[in-house]
Amino acid sequence: MRLKGVSYASYVVDFFTEEGVVEFLGLQLDDMNRSAPVAERVHHRTYRDAFDEAIRLLFDALAKAVAPDVDEHSWVDVRIRSFLGYAPVLSVLARYLRVGNYQALCEELRSSPSWFASNKSAWLATLGRCVLDS
Repeated sequence: MRLKGVSYASYVVDFFTEEGVVEFLGLQLDDMNRSAPVAERVHHRTYRDAFDEAIRLLFDALAKAVAPDVDEHSWVDVRIRSFLGYAPVLSVLARYLRVGNYQALCEELRSSPSWFASNKSAWLATLGRCVLDS
């Protein structure tokens, strides 16, 4: 095309990075808060450490379910990156993270870290329905 004097642009659309995921989730919750009554707003910005810990625990559990052969949650693994970095999945996870107490969520995730792996078909079906409803 350049030979003919026509300019063009090309773009690559990729999955979110690990850092981008955390920012995206925070922005999704900000957006949910704007339309929620004051009593139902989440405080992910106020309790940042607990929120970040909840994300880490959730992603570790999901990564283990998606790629059970990987020792640790790693964005290098394409299965993990393509699942946890996919915007529709993140939108659903933001709804999961819309809780009033991140410490309690962390305790729940710590007490049953293999729940996602042992109930893979159930949560994938729920996630699929949520993505389709979005």
